[in-house]
Amino acid sequence: EHDIDAEATATSIWSVQKNGSLPTNTQYILYTVNERHFNNPILNKVYDVIARPPYDEEWFNQIDLSTFGPKPSQDAYCKEYRPRAKFWGKLLSFLKNPCENSYVMHLDWDIICQGSLIGSLPPYKKTWSCYCVRQWCTNGFLVKSQNVDDSGIANVMMEPLYDPELYMRMHKIIPSADEIGTTWYRQKCGDDTVCRLRKTYCGNVERYIREKRPINENNDRILHYVNKTKPWQGFYPKDDPYVKLWWDYHDDMMRSIGGAN
Repeated sequence: EHDIDAEATATSIWSVQKNGSLPTNTQYILYTVNERHFNNPILNKVYDVIARPPYDEEWFNQIDLSTFGPKPSQDAYCKEYRPRAKFWGKLLSFLKNPCENSYVMHLDWDIICQGSLIGSLPPYKKTWSCYCVRQWCTNGFLVKSQNVDDSGIANVMMEPLYDPELYMRMHKIIPSADEIGTTWYRQKCGDDTVCRLRKTYCGNVERYIREKRPINENNDRILHYVNKTKPWQGFYPKDDPYVKLWWDYHDDMMRSIGGAN
């Protein structure tokens, strides 16, 4: 069965392998609850490991996030792609994946990496990296060091899961489930441990298309195909330069790995 979402995930990580300038011993892991992913030939050619999430799934599944205040207004498309559990799950996978005296990166499934990611590693006295917008964080790309595992940072980010009132208070600041945890940490603890990344690590393709930004002016390290800009969904013409760019990466990946066979 053709699984374009899996191909999208593979395209994202393949672009990191191609352009991210990460060490050759970097391990690429897909944490998933989708049983189809484990035997998907494309994913297995691109990822080193495909595994169940590293957090306690039984504990997490018992949390009824539907009772944690009003959901943000969403159109029919976003309702499918933005369930709270899915987005908290990706943050928990990032937090619970051990650094083992190295670094852990999280990248969303709908990105294209165009340049080196080495500069995103948190420097001395900083423990984790993200792109911050005023009071909140964007969680499309996150990096952590061993200091996160050795400190209480992860526990602070998880506090809204235990406190519906806190969750609702944070929801008024950032009505996006996956970014409540990291934003809460900044609210509570400040930015002393945060490496605030430049916008080049969070290129918003939706905005670029809307503002008709010429693609030859784009030099972002990461292009993020947020919301409806998923090229494989057909909301935008396939010949749009940014949509075509994604398909060029996808097709190049498929040729490189020999397709789904």
